[in-house]
Amino acid sequence: MANKVMESDETGFSHDELIQALLDAQVNDVDSSGVLTGSEISEMLGVSSVTMLRRVRRLLEDGVIESAPKRVVNTLGVLTTTRGYRLKV
Repeated sequence: MANKVMESDETGFSHDELIQALLDAQVNDVDSSGVLTGSEISEMLGVSSVTMLRRVRRLLEDGVIESAPKRVVNTLGVLTTTRGYRLKV
């Protein structure tokens, strides 16, 4: 995997910050899956979901991250599966 250093754009965060957030998730995630949902990534980085998705798509295309299922409890208290993202191993 090539190590690409990418500049921050008008959104104020770089690809490296997104990768670091995913690395932190691998270390600190309670379920040990290292998977973050789009909402979690947006909240961690303080950006809109549109901005986050743009960056995630680029990293998916570059093969740096992958889409993975994440089990979460929804607002009704039901365990459900949603899409998340993690670094490729």
